[in-house]
Amino acid sequence: MVGLLVGLVYYINMLDSIYQIYTQYILTPYLSLIKELEVKPAGIYVLIAILIILSVAQSRIIKRVPAKAPSSPDAAAEVHAKPKHQINHSHQAWFKVLDKIFTLSCLFVLSLIIGVCYIRFSPAITDFLKTDTPTDTTTQTTTPGTPTQTTTPTYVAPKRLYYYCSCSSCWASGCPRNGYSYGGYDSSYYSYYHSLCQACSCNSLNAGSFWK
Repeated sequence: MVGLLVGLVYYINMLDSIYQIYTQYILTPYLSLIKELEVKPAGIYVLIAILIILSVAQSRIIKRVPAKAPSSPDAAAEVHAKPKHQINHSHQAWFKVLDKIFTLSCLFVLSLIIGVCYIRFSPAITDFLKTDTPTDTTTQTTTPGTPTQTTTPTYVAPKRLYYYCSCSSCWASGCPRNGYSYGGYDSSYYSYYHSLCQACSCNSLNAGSFWK
C-alpha cells in the first residue's frame, strides 16, 4: 500500500513537471510569438510566404527522378544480379526524414497563421455578426383634431461583456515579475493574458468579466 502511494505521488510530480515544462518552454513562447506577429502588419504575409517556400522546397526535394533504363543487356543483367542488400537506401531514408521535417514545419507555420488570423480578425467578425435592434422609448398620444407627430426611434446600445485580468508576483523564468494586466471587451485578448498569467505561475491572479 505504501509503495502504491509513493508511486502515485511520483507519477503526479512527474506530470506536474511535464506541465511546467510545457507551459514555460512551449506554450508561453508560442503565444508570445503569435502576439508578436499579430502586432506587426506584415506578420501574416511573412508567414504565408514562409509556408509557400517550405511547400515548394518540400515538393522539389521529395520529388523522385526515375532511374534510366540500362543501355545494354549486359548492364541490365548486372543490375538484376546485384543483391538487394547492396543497394544503397541511404538517400531514400534521408528524403523520408526531410519529408517529415518539412511537414512538421508547414504544420507549425500553418498553426501560427491560424492563431494570428484568429486574434486579428475575430473581434471584427464578432462585431459584424452582432445585430442591434432599435428600441422605441417614446410614447405617442393623439387627440382628435391634432396632427400626428412622427417620433424618431432611439437606439439603445446593448451592454457588452467586459473582461479584466491582472496578475503579479510571477516567479516563472522569462516572465516579468509584475505580471500582466488587461481590461476590455475582447475575449481573445482576455484569454491570451489569462494564459500568460497561468503559464508564468503568478501568485496573485484576479480575472473575471461583467456586463458593462
